[in-house]
Amino acid sequence: MSDDQKVRFGVFEADLETRELRRNGLRVRLPDQPFSVLEILLANPGKLVTREELQQQIWPNDVFVDFDQGLNKAINRIREALGDSASSPLFVETIPRRGYRFIAPIAPKQTENEPTLKETISVEAQSQSLETVTATADMTTPSTPVRLESRRKGFHLPWAIAAITAIILIAAFLALWYHNTHLENRSVDSLAVLPIALDAKDSDLEYLSDGVTENLINSLSRFPHLRVMARSTVFHYKGRDVDARTVGKDLHVRAVLTGRLIRAGKDIDISLEMTDVSDGSQIWGEKFRSSTGDTQSVENDMTSAIANRLLKLSSDQQGSLTSRKTVDPEAYRLYLLGRFYWNKRTTDGLNKAADFFEQAIQHDLNYAPAYAGLADAYGQLSWDSVPPTAYMPRAKAMAARSLQLDDDSAESHTSMAMIKELYDWDFEGAEREFQRAIELNPGYATAHHWYGVHLAAMRRFGQARTELNRALELDPLSLPINANAGYPDYFTHNYPPAIKAFRRALEMDRSYPYVHEDLMLAYEQTGEVSDAMNEGVRLLELSGDPVLARKVSEAFHVGGREAALQTWLDALLQRSKSRYVSPVAIAQIYSRLGNKDKAIEWLQKAVSAKSQQLVYIKTEPLYDSLRADPRFRELLKKVGLT
Repeated sequence: MSDDQKVRFGVFEADLETRELRRNGLRVRLPDQPFSVLEILLANPGKLVTREELQQQIWPNDVFVDFDQGLNKAINRIREALGDSASSPLFVETIPRRGYRFIAPIAPKQTENEPTLKETISVEAQSQSLETVTATADMTTPSTPVRLESRRKGFHLPWAIAAITAIILIAAFLALWYHNTHLENRSVDSLAVLPIALDAKDSDLEYLSDGVTENLINSLSRFPHLRVMARSTVFHYKGRDVDARTVGKDLHVRAVLTGRLIRAGKDIDISLEMTDVSDGSQIWGEKFRSSTGDTQSVENDMTSAIANRLLKLSSDQQGSLTSRKTVDPEAYRLYLLGRFYWNKRTTDGLNKAADFFEQAIQHDLNYAPAYAGLADAYGQLSWDSVPPTAYMPRAKAMAARSLQLDDDSAESHTSMAMIKELYDWDFEGAEREFQRAIELNPGYATAHHWYGVHLAAMRRFGQARTELNRALELDPLSLPINANAGYPDYFTHNYPPAIKAFRRALEMDRSYPYVHEDLMLAYEQTGEVSDAMNEGVRLLELSGDPVLARKVSEAFHVGGREAALQTWLDALLQRSKSRYVSPVAIAQIYSRLGNKDKAIEWLQKAVSAKSQQLVYIKTEPLYDSLRADPRFRELLKKVGLT
């Protein structure tokens, strides 16, 4: 590999041949398009590269809006990879309304005959030895016979020993220097925080060990140049006896943090250890003690210790870690219990979570995370089990209160974004909230995930893929993210890769009902009727409706697809007389049966009910046969999707 293709600046090296960016020899993730922008900037160090020049070279065929968004995204990814700042740039400077300039000094390229540091030391050592031998030879007269003993004496043994000792000392010093530098600059740019282990006898503290783990992940993921695996990925390893190096290699991270929580009387001890995946050595380890009633301060101490070990923090970053508001210990404990039950994502768990969040607020009326937790719980409860109008207004009020108390919470901005999108149908407002959340915490996988789905619903499929891929980088074992990664292909009628994505999620967990629904609809579009109906039956079974699943299966084997769908439809219509059934679910079956009038009638009911699934009607292939109908266009207008 030619050094002519390598550009070095600071601790970074851009390999133009392999299109890889490295920091201290370790690869830094940088997608192809941002790398192309960086390559152009590096080719013009210190010079202004205009936006027009970048557009001509990288986005020649894009409309201005796509180019503008693509360039801004590329510059942000470059700064994220370099740990740079737009306000105080060290590498990429923005020239307002004109373009960008690479301002860091670039190291001169090593010429073909220029010796390396190792070669220089070797040559100097050889030269020193030769000078010693030459000096010794000059002391002897060539015509005089000399015995072997005389030659040994003439070699000046003390000087030879000194020379050899100097070489050894230089080599030892260099080895020590390299070792210490290597240890100091291991460049841990990616980290997996495994669930903190708990002894069986302390099972009542499970909410605490889970909460500490999740809060460490959320705090560390705020640093843009540290990629931290998301909760849903690392919690796949909860309760399992796993090797840190194996986990690290599976998740493609440089380091793995493990820990154990042990009750010590009225206190708890939390021991943490960080392992280098490359060689299994310990990078860092420490023990912390806290009372069971107040773990927030020790969580802050742990976050600071880990961040300081991995990152060179600015004074502002240091301040952000140490200036957090002290919260009532009981409110914090109740909040952790709420998050523990919220993460179960069952109806019973969500109701328990809401109760604990409300108790936390009673103990501390100004505790922003508890309001955000309530917003999340209400939002989940209103998805399909109750009318959205029952919970979403309360969810919106809670999210607004959380942001009023703490506008720097990425989680709260993400919650508000979903409410604006799914309930208010304020899609521009939702986008602003998503972007603000990602600005506050670039490592928050949920924000990238939900923003990607939002972009797909808005038919901005290229950007949707970028956000969903970023979410997968941060949370590769998340079932919803893996499933939703197929949405851009499904919405553009590119069914084979969509089905592949859905099946990949299904292989991770065959009991996940929503993937069976995605597969059912995709198989129908490709004409694979039998496979589609099998997925539909499985969806009903996993949704707690085995009786209807059996009836639909029997109807399919007797009367085919239409008989099965009619059986399913009749059951939903009957239920809707006594309890809430999503009008969208009924409209979709009517559309699949070819009954356009009934499909539109139930979609109109869905508009009145503020059904959340309506945000997808602009892209959902099920509605292709309805798009020419003026009534359908009026529906799009009411939802704000004209």
